[in-house]
Amino acid sequence: MDSYQDITQIVFSNPPDPSILKAEPILPGNDPQIEIRKPEEKALGIYCMFTEPGDQWKMLLPQPLHDRYILNIEGNRILEAEKIYHKRRGLLQRIFSSDEEE
Repeated sequence: MDSYQDITQIVFSNPPDPSILKAEPILPGNDPQIEIRKPEEKALGIYCMFTEPGDQWKMLLPQPLHDRYILNIEGNRILEAEKIYHKRRGLLQRIFSSDEEE
């Protein structure tokens, strides 16, 4: 329920806020793979800090969390988080995985 301004202050706080599992820049045209340790009990909030955020700049992934997701981003919004059932590489915007799989 936090506003874009509230989340920006948390993400870029110094010292880093312990609730932030990972902050990673993503440049247009790149398809990075980003790995984080999957929370065991809490939902996972994904925030995209766009220069000009659209309506869907954040997403909540509820428990139980799957091991891998593709985060589909278009322009300045998150379209969807697709569960991945096997190790697929390639046209990925973003992958979240547990440390145990690698």
